[in-house]
Amino acid sequence: MSFEHDQGRVFDSVDHIGMFGRALRRTGKPVVLVPLGTGLHAGHIAMIRAAKRIPGAVVVVAYAGPAEDHERIREERIDALFTYTDEMMWPGGIRTGVDASIGMDVGEAVTRVLGLVGATAASDVVLGEKDYAQVVAVQRAIRDLHLPVKLHSVPTVRMPDGLAISLRNTRIPAADRERATAI
Repeated sequence: MSFEHDQGRVFDSVDHIGMFGRALRRTGKPVVLVPLGTGLHAGHIAMIRAAKRIPGAVVVVAYAGPAEDHERIREERIDALFTYTDEMMWPGGIRTGVDASIGMDVGEAVTRVLGLVGATAASDVVLGEKDYAQVVAVQRAIRDLHLPVKLHSVPTVRMPDGLAISLRNTRIPAADRERATAI
């Protein structure tokens, strides 16, 4: 398999992204995973850019969001885009989970990140500090399970009013935004 950086090659199966990641790892290249959910925003772009700064890295963005966002992701000159669905990743549903001892939502998020790490053969993973509990829980899981993966965290990207950029925060009514920044 030939490989050129910055081509944004699209993979739409677990088998194919796994073969890609494992082949690159065998050549000694770091495979850096940027796991994204279903929506794209400036915080995600900051994570992709942080991943691109890792020397020699092959950047794989795993994205479960709409196809309309694919071109914007590829504009960041990533190496691979893994377009996954929950059904593709976990055909029988998530049957094995990580108990993050922080909360169910965090435990499920950690399980998802670790599943994507395994599927992509990632050597590194980049997460945003906006979800700080998730960053801590993923680091704990990596350490406790002795996984050969390095975690990199990216500071929270904020709106001009100080509120963290997130899909959830875009739904906060203008009248409540000042109170939301206090939280």
